[in-house]
Amino acid sequence: MQKSSFLTNMPGQEVGHTIQAISSEIEEIILAVAYVGKTDTMFSFLKHGAISKILVNLGYPTRPDALRDFLDYGTAVRYYRGNFHCKLYIFKLHEGNVNLLFGSSNLTKSGIGESTDKIKPNLEFNMYLRGKGSDKEIVHCIDIFNQMWKKAEDLTYEQLEKYQREFDEINKASNRTSVKKASKEVDYIISHLPESGITQYVKDYHRFLNNYRSLALLYESFGRGNKKPHSI
Repeated sequence: MQKSSFLTNMPGQEVGHTIQAISSEIEEIILAVAYVGKTDTMFSFLKHGAISKILVNLGYPTRPDALRDFLDYGTAVRYYRGNFHCKLYIFKLHEGNVNLLFGSSNLTKSGIGESTDKIKPNLEFNMYLRGKGSDKEIVHCIDIFNQMWKKAEDLTYEQLEKYQREFDEINKASNRTSVKKASKEVDYIISHLPESGITQYVKDYHRFLNNYRSLALLYESFGRGNKKPHSI
């Protein structure tokens, strides 16, 4: 009989803790996630060879160093570009048991609820299904994964190097933008506007600041070494 629950990363419902709780039973892990970062939970399984396959979106903000870890430890990695947004975790356990986790959590610290001083868990919504490998729904889910896997491209070290350059260019572009300088210029423009135009300009300016702060939080959630977005 299948059992199900919801995982949201609220206290007692953290994705990472739930995975760790079944660590002694896991024989194989198969993943299909849009974005991949460095996580302590999955790295421990990776080192022991438990993760056999991972299907990803090869695009920012997926971290190249995280993908390299999978390749280095012998995991088969395949990818899509731009149109892949799945979040599926398949855990094959002892005695033919299979657990599925699917919903909104990417394989990132914030996505699976690994909190640090700088990173807070995302509020997510996932279904956690526990059953047998012979259950109709589980068989169907794995079949769908296999169909997606067949259509995906193999990730090689050569392809990863190309993606690393793309990733680095995006980071460099973000660092070239001086938001403090831009904000001073906008303040100057506002001070010289006629009163009739100030209200809308101020609204647009604050919308820009809010969008920037959201982007800064996104960068921080995926980790960027010692590089930090400009603060406002």
